[in-house]
Order: sequence, then structure tokens, then C-alpha cells
Amino acid sequence: MIDYKKEEAYKFGFYAHKKRWISYWYQINEVLSLEFSNLLIIGSGDNIVPLVLRELLSPKKVNIYTYDYDAQLQPDILADVREIKEKTKALKIDCILCCQVLEHLDFEYFEQIIMDMAEITHYLILSLPHRKRVIGKCSFKLPKINEFFLELALPQRIIQTRHHRWEIGSCGAHIKQSTILQILQKKFILLKKYHVPEISFHLFFILQSKKERI
Repeated sequence: MIDYKKEEAYKFGFYAHKKRWISYWYQINEVLSLEFSNLLIIGSGDNIVPLVLRELLSPKKVNIYTYDYDAQLQPDILADVREIKEKTKALKIDCILCCQVLEHLDFEYFEQIIMDMAEITHYLILSLPHRKRVIGKCSFKLPKINEFFLELALPQRIIQTRHHRWEIGSCGAHIKQSTILQILQKKFILLKKYHVPEISFHLFFILQSKKERI
């Protein structure tokens, strides 16, 4: 995986910019919408999401484990995500939260990681980058109606984030949403899929494993 210094990568205002905070809200909201006892968060990042979830889920006595390859982040499990099945075999995991992580590895590893996740969890909350060029965007808020967004976008072929090995819709890898869905639905049931309205670069997949829950 890409190696870069924590103090540079997770500097407030650079990493935790306003749009990312919105994505944090969706991550937390999706976790809170599910019922489980053990949560694995892959990618500690700036630790904001784990801190919030530990506070909100503490009354339910949910066990929360963080998983990352970077020792500087002090995760509960220090390992590469490609080792997830081996490194979590001693734990019971009901839900995995994995947001904006897997694109840091070559796409050739994506399917096996997903297959391994399906073996160890019941739910998977996954977000991946979807590269597109937004030409215009607007939102509407009407009385008694939820806010809704309209966006005009064209395919964007160039990866503009230097730490990403691939993105959906990006040049070179030719990875489409249909390709991702085909892989995910081998072992998971797709409960829902959506772009975060305020940051459509983040594409969320909420998944339930097809494996019978024990």
C-alpha cells in the first residue's frame, strides 16, 4: 500500500475537509442503522469515525476494532487488509465498515478481499471512489419534503488523487460500476447503493453476506 506520513496525510483541513465530514456522517448513520455486536473498522484514518462510534455504541456494548497497516495510527489490529481473514480468525465480526480504503491497493486484489470479507462478516458497509467530472450541481429543500440534489456530470478519465491505484470510471483500469457489482454480488446481497449527494465521488454499497449467519 502507499506509504505516507500520518502528520501530512491526516492534517485537519487537508484530510478532514468539510466534504469528508459529510461522508463521515453517512458512514456513522449506516452503522447505526444496523443491529450487530461486533464492528470492524478498516482504515483508522484520522480516528474521528471510530471515536464517534465508540461513544454512540457504548450503551449497546458493541465491540469495536480498528484495522490498519500503519503502526502510527495504533490500530487494534495491525495488518494489511489482504490478510483480513487470517488476522481476524480469533474474533467474531458482525459488521465491517470499509470506506475509501481498497482503492489504495491494485485492483487485482479487490475480489479476493471482498470474498474474504464475506466469509467473516454479516454486513459490509463499503464506499469506493467514483471519478466523474461534475459540471453543475444544485439542491432543493421544500416544505415537508426532504432535501434533494440534482447533478450534471460527465465521465472523468484521469485519477486526480495521487494515493489511489484505481477508481471507478478512471482511465487505464476501465473499472465500471457493473464490474464492482458483479464481484460484490457473488457473495453479498446488495441492500442499497448510492452516491453521497454532497460528495458524489463517494459511492456507498450496503451489503449483507449470503453466508448463513451462525
